[in-house]
Amino acid sequence: MPREEAGFAGYYLQKRVVGILARWLGPYFVFCVLAILLAVYRPHPAVTWPIIAFFFIGFGLRKRFENTVGSRVYSWRTGRDSEWEVSEALAAHLGDDFYVLNDVELPGLGGNIDHLVVGPSGIHVIETKGIVGRVDATTDRLLINGYPQDVYLRKSKAQRSALRRFIKDALPSDPRTYPIFPVLVFTRASEVRSRGTTDGVCVEDIDGLLRLLDKYSGSRRIDELHRAQVFHALAPHVASAGKRLIQVLSG
Repeated sequence: MPREEAGFAGYYLQKRVVGILARWLGPYFVFCVLAILLAVYRPHPAVTWPIIAFFFIGFGLRKRFENTVGSRVYSWRTGRDSEWEVSEALAAHLGDDFYVLNDVELPGLGGNIDHLVVGPSGIHVIETKGIVGRVDATTDRLLINGYPQDVYLRKSKAQRSALRRFIKDALPSDPRTYPIFPVLVFTRASEVRSRGTTDGVCVEDIDGLLRLLDKYSGSRRIDELHRAQVFHALAPHVASAGKRLIQVLSG
């Protein structure tokens, strides 16, 4: 088990789902109540056509909800489950030389970092993807089912840059004291073929991630004091800091 762990894996995605459901289900519920009241009481014959219009609008909203919100919820649920898989694998595999943070929101990033593993060799910035299919990673390109997806590489490198800026501002030590390694982890790919790093980013499945951490575990670049400093500086920035986990995607 890691020495310490902070944050609920998948909390950031669940927070987004709660927000989008609130924006859609609230108005839709109000519409349904009004439509039922108009249909039952019909205070005047002139409201017949508004009632019909209300039902057509409601049908359109329902289809829009299914096509947009439904697909997003499914995607975010898949992402959440993938983050849980990685979190559980890290908790079961890592020893007490490591610290783990889940769903970290850094200033200026515009998103979250799924997992941060702070170990003796450095800090691994892990971006988790639940995409199905084949992943091929060359020295400079990332292909998923044969199509370029370099956007994921750019996102991983942006996370590394944001973390480097945070460490520079939050900790007194030289940022070069903390080597940072971005990692893309595909939890549901049928095959991940990687040849070292891809444009500076490691591309792995879960087993490959654990082997990567084992490979670096013998390198002692960060002592225990500095690892603890990084962990406690980042812990207030996990998405679930001070909050209870909201289970809205179970099943």
